[in-house]
Amino acid sequence: MFSKHGNLKQTLVHLVTHSVHGLSSTELGELLRLQPRSFLSHFRDHPALYREELAGRWIWFAADPKIREKQKQARLAQAAKGPVLPSDMEAVMILVDLIRHPNSGLEQIAHRLKGKGLDIEMQSIRQLLVHHDLLKKTADFPPSGV
Repeated sequence: MFSKHGNLKQTLVHLVTHSVHGLSSTELGELLRLQPRSFLSHFRDHPALYREELAGRWIWFAADPKIREKQKQARLAQAAKGPVLPSDMEAVMILVDLIRHPNSGLEQIAHRLKGKGLDIEMQSIRQLLVHHDLLKKTADFPPSGV
């Protein structure tokens, strides 16, 4: 048994269909404590799930059109509020990258992390660094309006 919802397939379907705003691959990976690349490709054609690209990220929604539309509207409303802090796992990856490449700009960090399968927007990276007062005051980092 994978969880109280059953096997991995049943658990993933439950998480997605009961999510308020759908779930990104990264969010699913964190919830299931698995690398998204290792399992999500098996669910692309699952009849209970619907996958859509929003703002450059793949989001998993319920296949039921009524539920999916509510989830999508909630996701869009959340995105309209502006950048949010990255997840804990994403924050660790950002900080590790910054330690390894201390003179990098936000775009370089985002590009390297994308190569590792993490699609984190520059605004979210900036938000994390500002939140922890780690943002360099150099030309390497774009001004706050970017």
